Amino acid sequence: MLNIRPASSPTRRRRQRGASLIEVLIAAALLAGGMFALAWLQAAAIQYDKMSQFRAIAIQLAGGLADRMRSNVDEVASYAWTSPYSPETDSIALTDCRALACSAAEMAAFDLVSFRNDARSLLPGGDLHVTVDGPNALTVWVLWRAPDALDNATGGASFAGGCPATALASSPDPVPQCLPIRVVL
Repeated sequence: MLNIRPASSPTRRRRQRGASLIEVLIAAALLAGGMFALAWLQAAAIQYDKMSQFRAIAIQLAGGLADRMRSNVDEVASYAWTSPYSPETDSIALTDCRALACSAAEMAAFDLVSFRNDARSLLPGGDLHVTVDGPNALTVWVLWRAPDALDNATGGASFAGGCPATALASSPDPVPQCLPIRVVL
C-alpha cells in the first residue's frame, strides 16, 4: 500500500527561496545610512573648501600689504592699525594716491585703507589688524567671519584663538577667524 501524504503536511518542509521582508528592510536601512554619511562628507568637504578659499584670499591680501610696506619702508610705523574688529564700516582715504602725488605717510594711510576695503569686499566680515613689532617687523592679521558661524556657540570661530586681544576688544559675535602673517622688512 502506498502512503501518500499531502503537500501541506508539517513533516515535509520546503526550502525558502529569496529574501524575507525583514532582510530587505535591514539592507535598505544600511544603504540609507551609508548615503547619509556620504552626503555629510560632501557637505563637510564643501565647507572646508570654502574655508581654504578664504585663507588663500587672506594670504594674498596680507602678502600684497607686505609688498606695499616694503616699498614704503620709511613709514613702517604708519601702517599700524590696532582698532577693534569692525567689518561693517568702510574706510575712506583722505587722499587718493592713485591720482595725486602723496607723501610717504599719506601713501601708508592710503595703502591701509585700500587693503582694509579689499578685505571687506573679498571676505565675509573681512578686516585687518596690523601691529608694529619692531623697527623692521610687523604682523598683519587678516580677520573674517566663517560663513556658517551664527554666534560664538556654533563653533565657527575655531581658528580665533590666536586673534590679538586688541582686535577683539569690542567682543564681536561671532568671533572672527584670524590669520597672522609676520612681515620682516
